[in-house]
Amino acid sequence: MSSLKDKVASITKAFGLPDKGSLRQNVDELCKATDVTFTTMKDTVDALTCVCEFANEVVPKLCEDAGVDATGKLGDDVATLKTEIGVEAAKFPLALKELAESMGIDVKPDKLQKLMQLPCCKEAATKKPAEKQIDAPCVCAKGVEECRNCKAKEHPCVCKSLLLEAIDQPVALCKATKHACLCTSRFDGKYSANPGHGAKLTMNSDFSTPGYGTYCNLPWNLSSEGAPHLCRQHNDDDVIEIDDEEEDVKPAKKKSRRK
Repeated sequence: MSSLKDKVASITKAFGLPDKGSLRQNVDELCKATDVTFTTMKDTVDALTCVCEFANEVVPKLCEDAGVDATGKLGDDVATLKTEIGVEAAKFPLALKELAESMGIDVKPDKLQKLMQLPCCKEAATKKPAEKQIDAPCVCAKGVEECRNCKAKEHPCVCKSLLLEAIDQPVALCKATKHACLCTSRFDGKYSANPGHGAKLTMNSDFSTPGYGTYCNLPWNLSSEGAPHLCRQHNDDDVIEIDDEEEDVKPAKKKSRRK
């Protein structure tokens, strides 16, 4: 019966690792190469022996079938096979299993069962794969209700393209992180009641007397030469002023909030 030292020497040679001259040092290096967790010396060597036996059985077949030149170093060959064949498993023993399954290599059931009883393999087998989160597409541009209920993570600005001309301009529904400027945007506004925002409005009809009181049917349709009161690009930072003489809308200079 081989001693622990002889087993470790054999596995170290199979993996192409240099002999560190110490049993513990060699075992530590093998644990790094195979992703086997050190527990007790005997149990760890038994786990390393299991991995090495499985690798010795499948790696030569895998290299032959995949057209990969075998180097005789199990660690290097498996690293090459992972790239060549393509497997997701990061842990060495699981990568061996996935490589064999991917290439349809016949493996002795007892060796496979023994491999899967290793702590790292058992732990991975009990973990449920993370569910892929599929980002919902943004539907804000389709309408006001879609904008209200959109569950996407990122949104384009629909203040100007949709909400400005919706009834009562519900621009607060826009979920974009950066908004279009509405300060000088001409638009036909639709109102269900007197908006009372002081915007410069002109009649969009043949009525001779402008004013909210002339309308009996809702919504009311009015033309506006700008909506600085609704502009979410400037409203939080600047005070908006309307020049009545020039009929122009200009963001005012920032005023200090300090007293």
